[in-house]
This record gives sequence, C-alpha cells and structure tokens, in this order.
Amino acid sequence: GCLGKNIHVWDLRTMEPQFVPVRAHDAEINCLSLSACGTLLATGGADNRVKVWGVSDSGLTEMACFTGHEDIVWGVALSADGGTAASSSLDGTVRVWRVAGSNGEDDARGG
Repeated sequence: GCLGKNIHVWDLRTMEPQFVPVRAHDAEINCLSLSACGTLLATGGADNRVKVWGVSDSGLTEMACFTGHEDIVWGVALSADGGTAASSSLDGTVRVWRVAGSNGEDDARGG
C-alpha cells in the first residue's frame, strides 16, 4: 500500500516490481500485515474493509473480504498461523476474523 488503492510488491534483492500492482480497495489502503511465512497479506482500508490475500510468485489472490467496521480501518494484524486476522477502526472497535474456513467474526468493542 502507498496511500493509494493498489498493492505494489517489490523484489527486495533487485528492487524491481515483482508483478503488476493489484487494485485492493475502493479507497486508500491504510495498513497491512504480512504473515510470518510470507504467504498471506492482510490489508485495511478507508473503505471500512479488511481483505486477506494469498501471496505467491505469480501474484496476489483475494482470499477473504471482511465487512463490519463502520469507519476507516486503521490497523490490521495476522496471527502466526494465518488463521486469524485482527483489525481496529476509527469506529472504536477491534474485530477478530477467522480467515480459514471463516463463518463470521468475533467482535470486541472498545471505547
């Protein structure tokens, strides 16, 4: 993310783009988190959404899109195993989402 709606990925060895940028959100991307194994990427945006992407040598694949925040998503993190994402929003909530086999979300409200 680069204060835009697209995800850009670079090869850090060559400093060249790894593949074509991906349109990720309908508004600016505010935060992102890469899983420990490097195969999942979570993004949060000004469109109030959290998205989880599969990362491979050929590009990014959208795996999940979570809605439920009522304002801009300002923080996102992935668990060590990639099965859970957590997000925080300007709406005063922190939400925990099940990424793999997801049937919904657990919600922890903050003030």
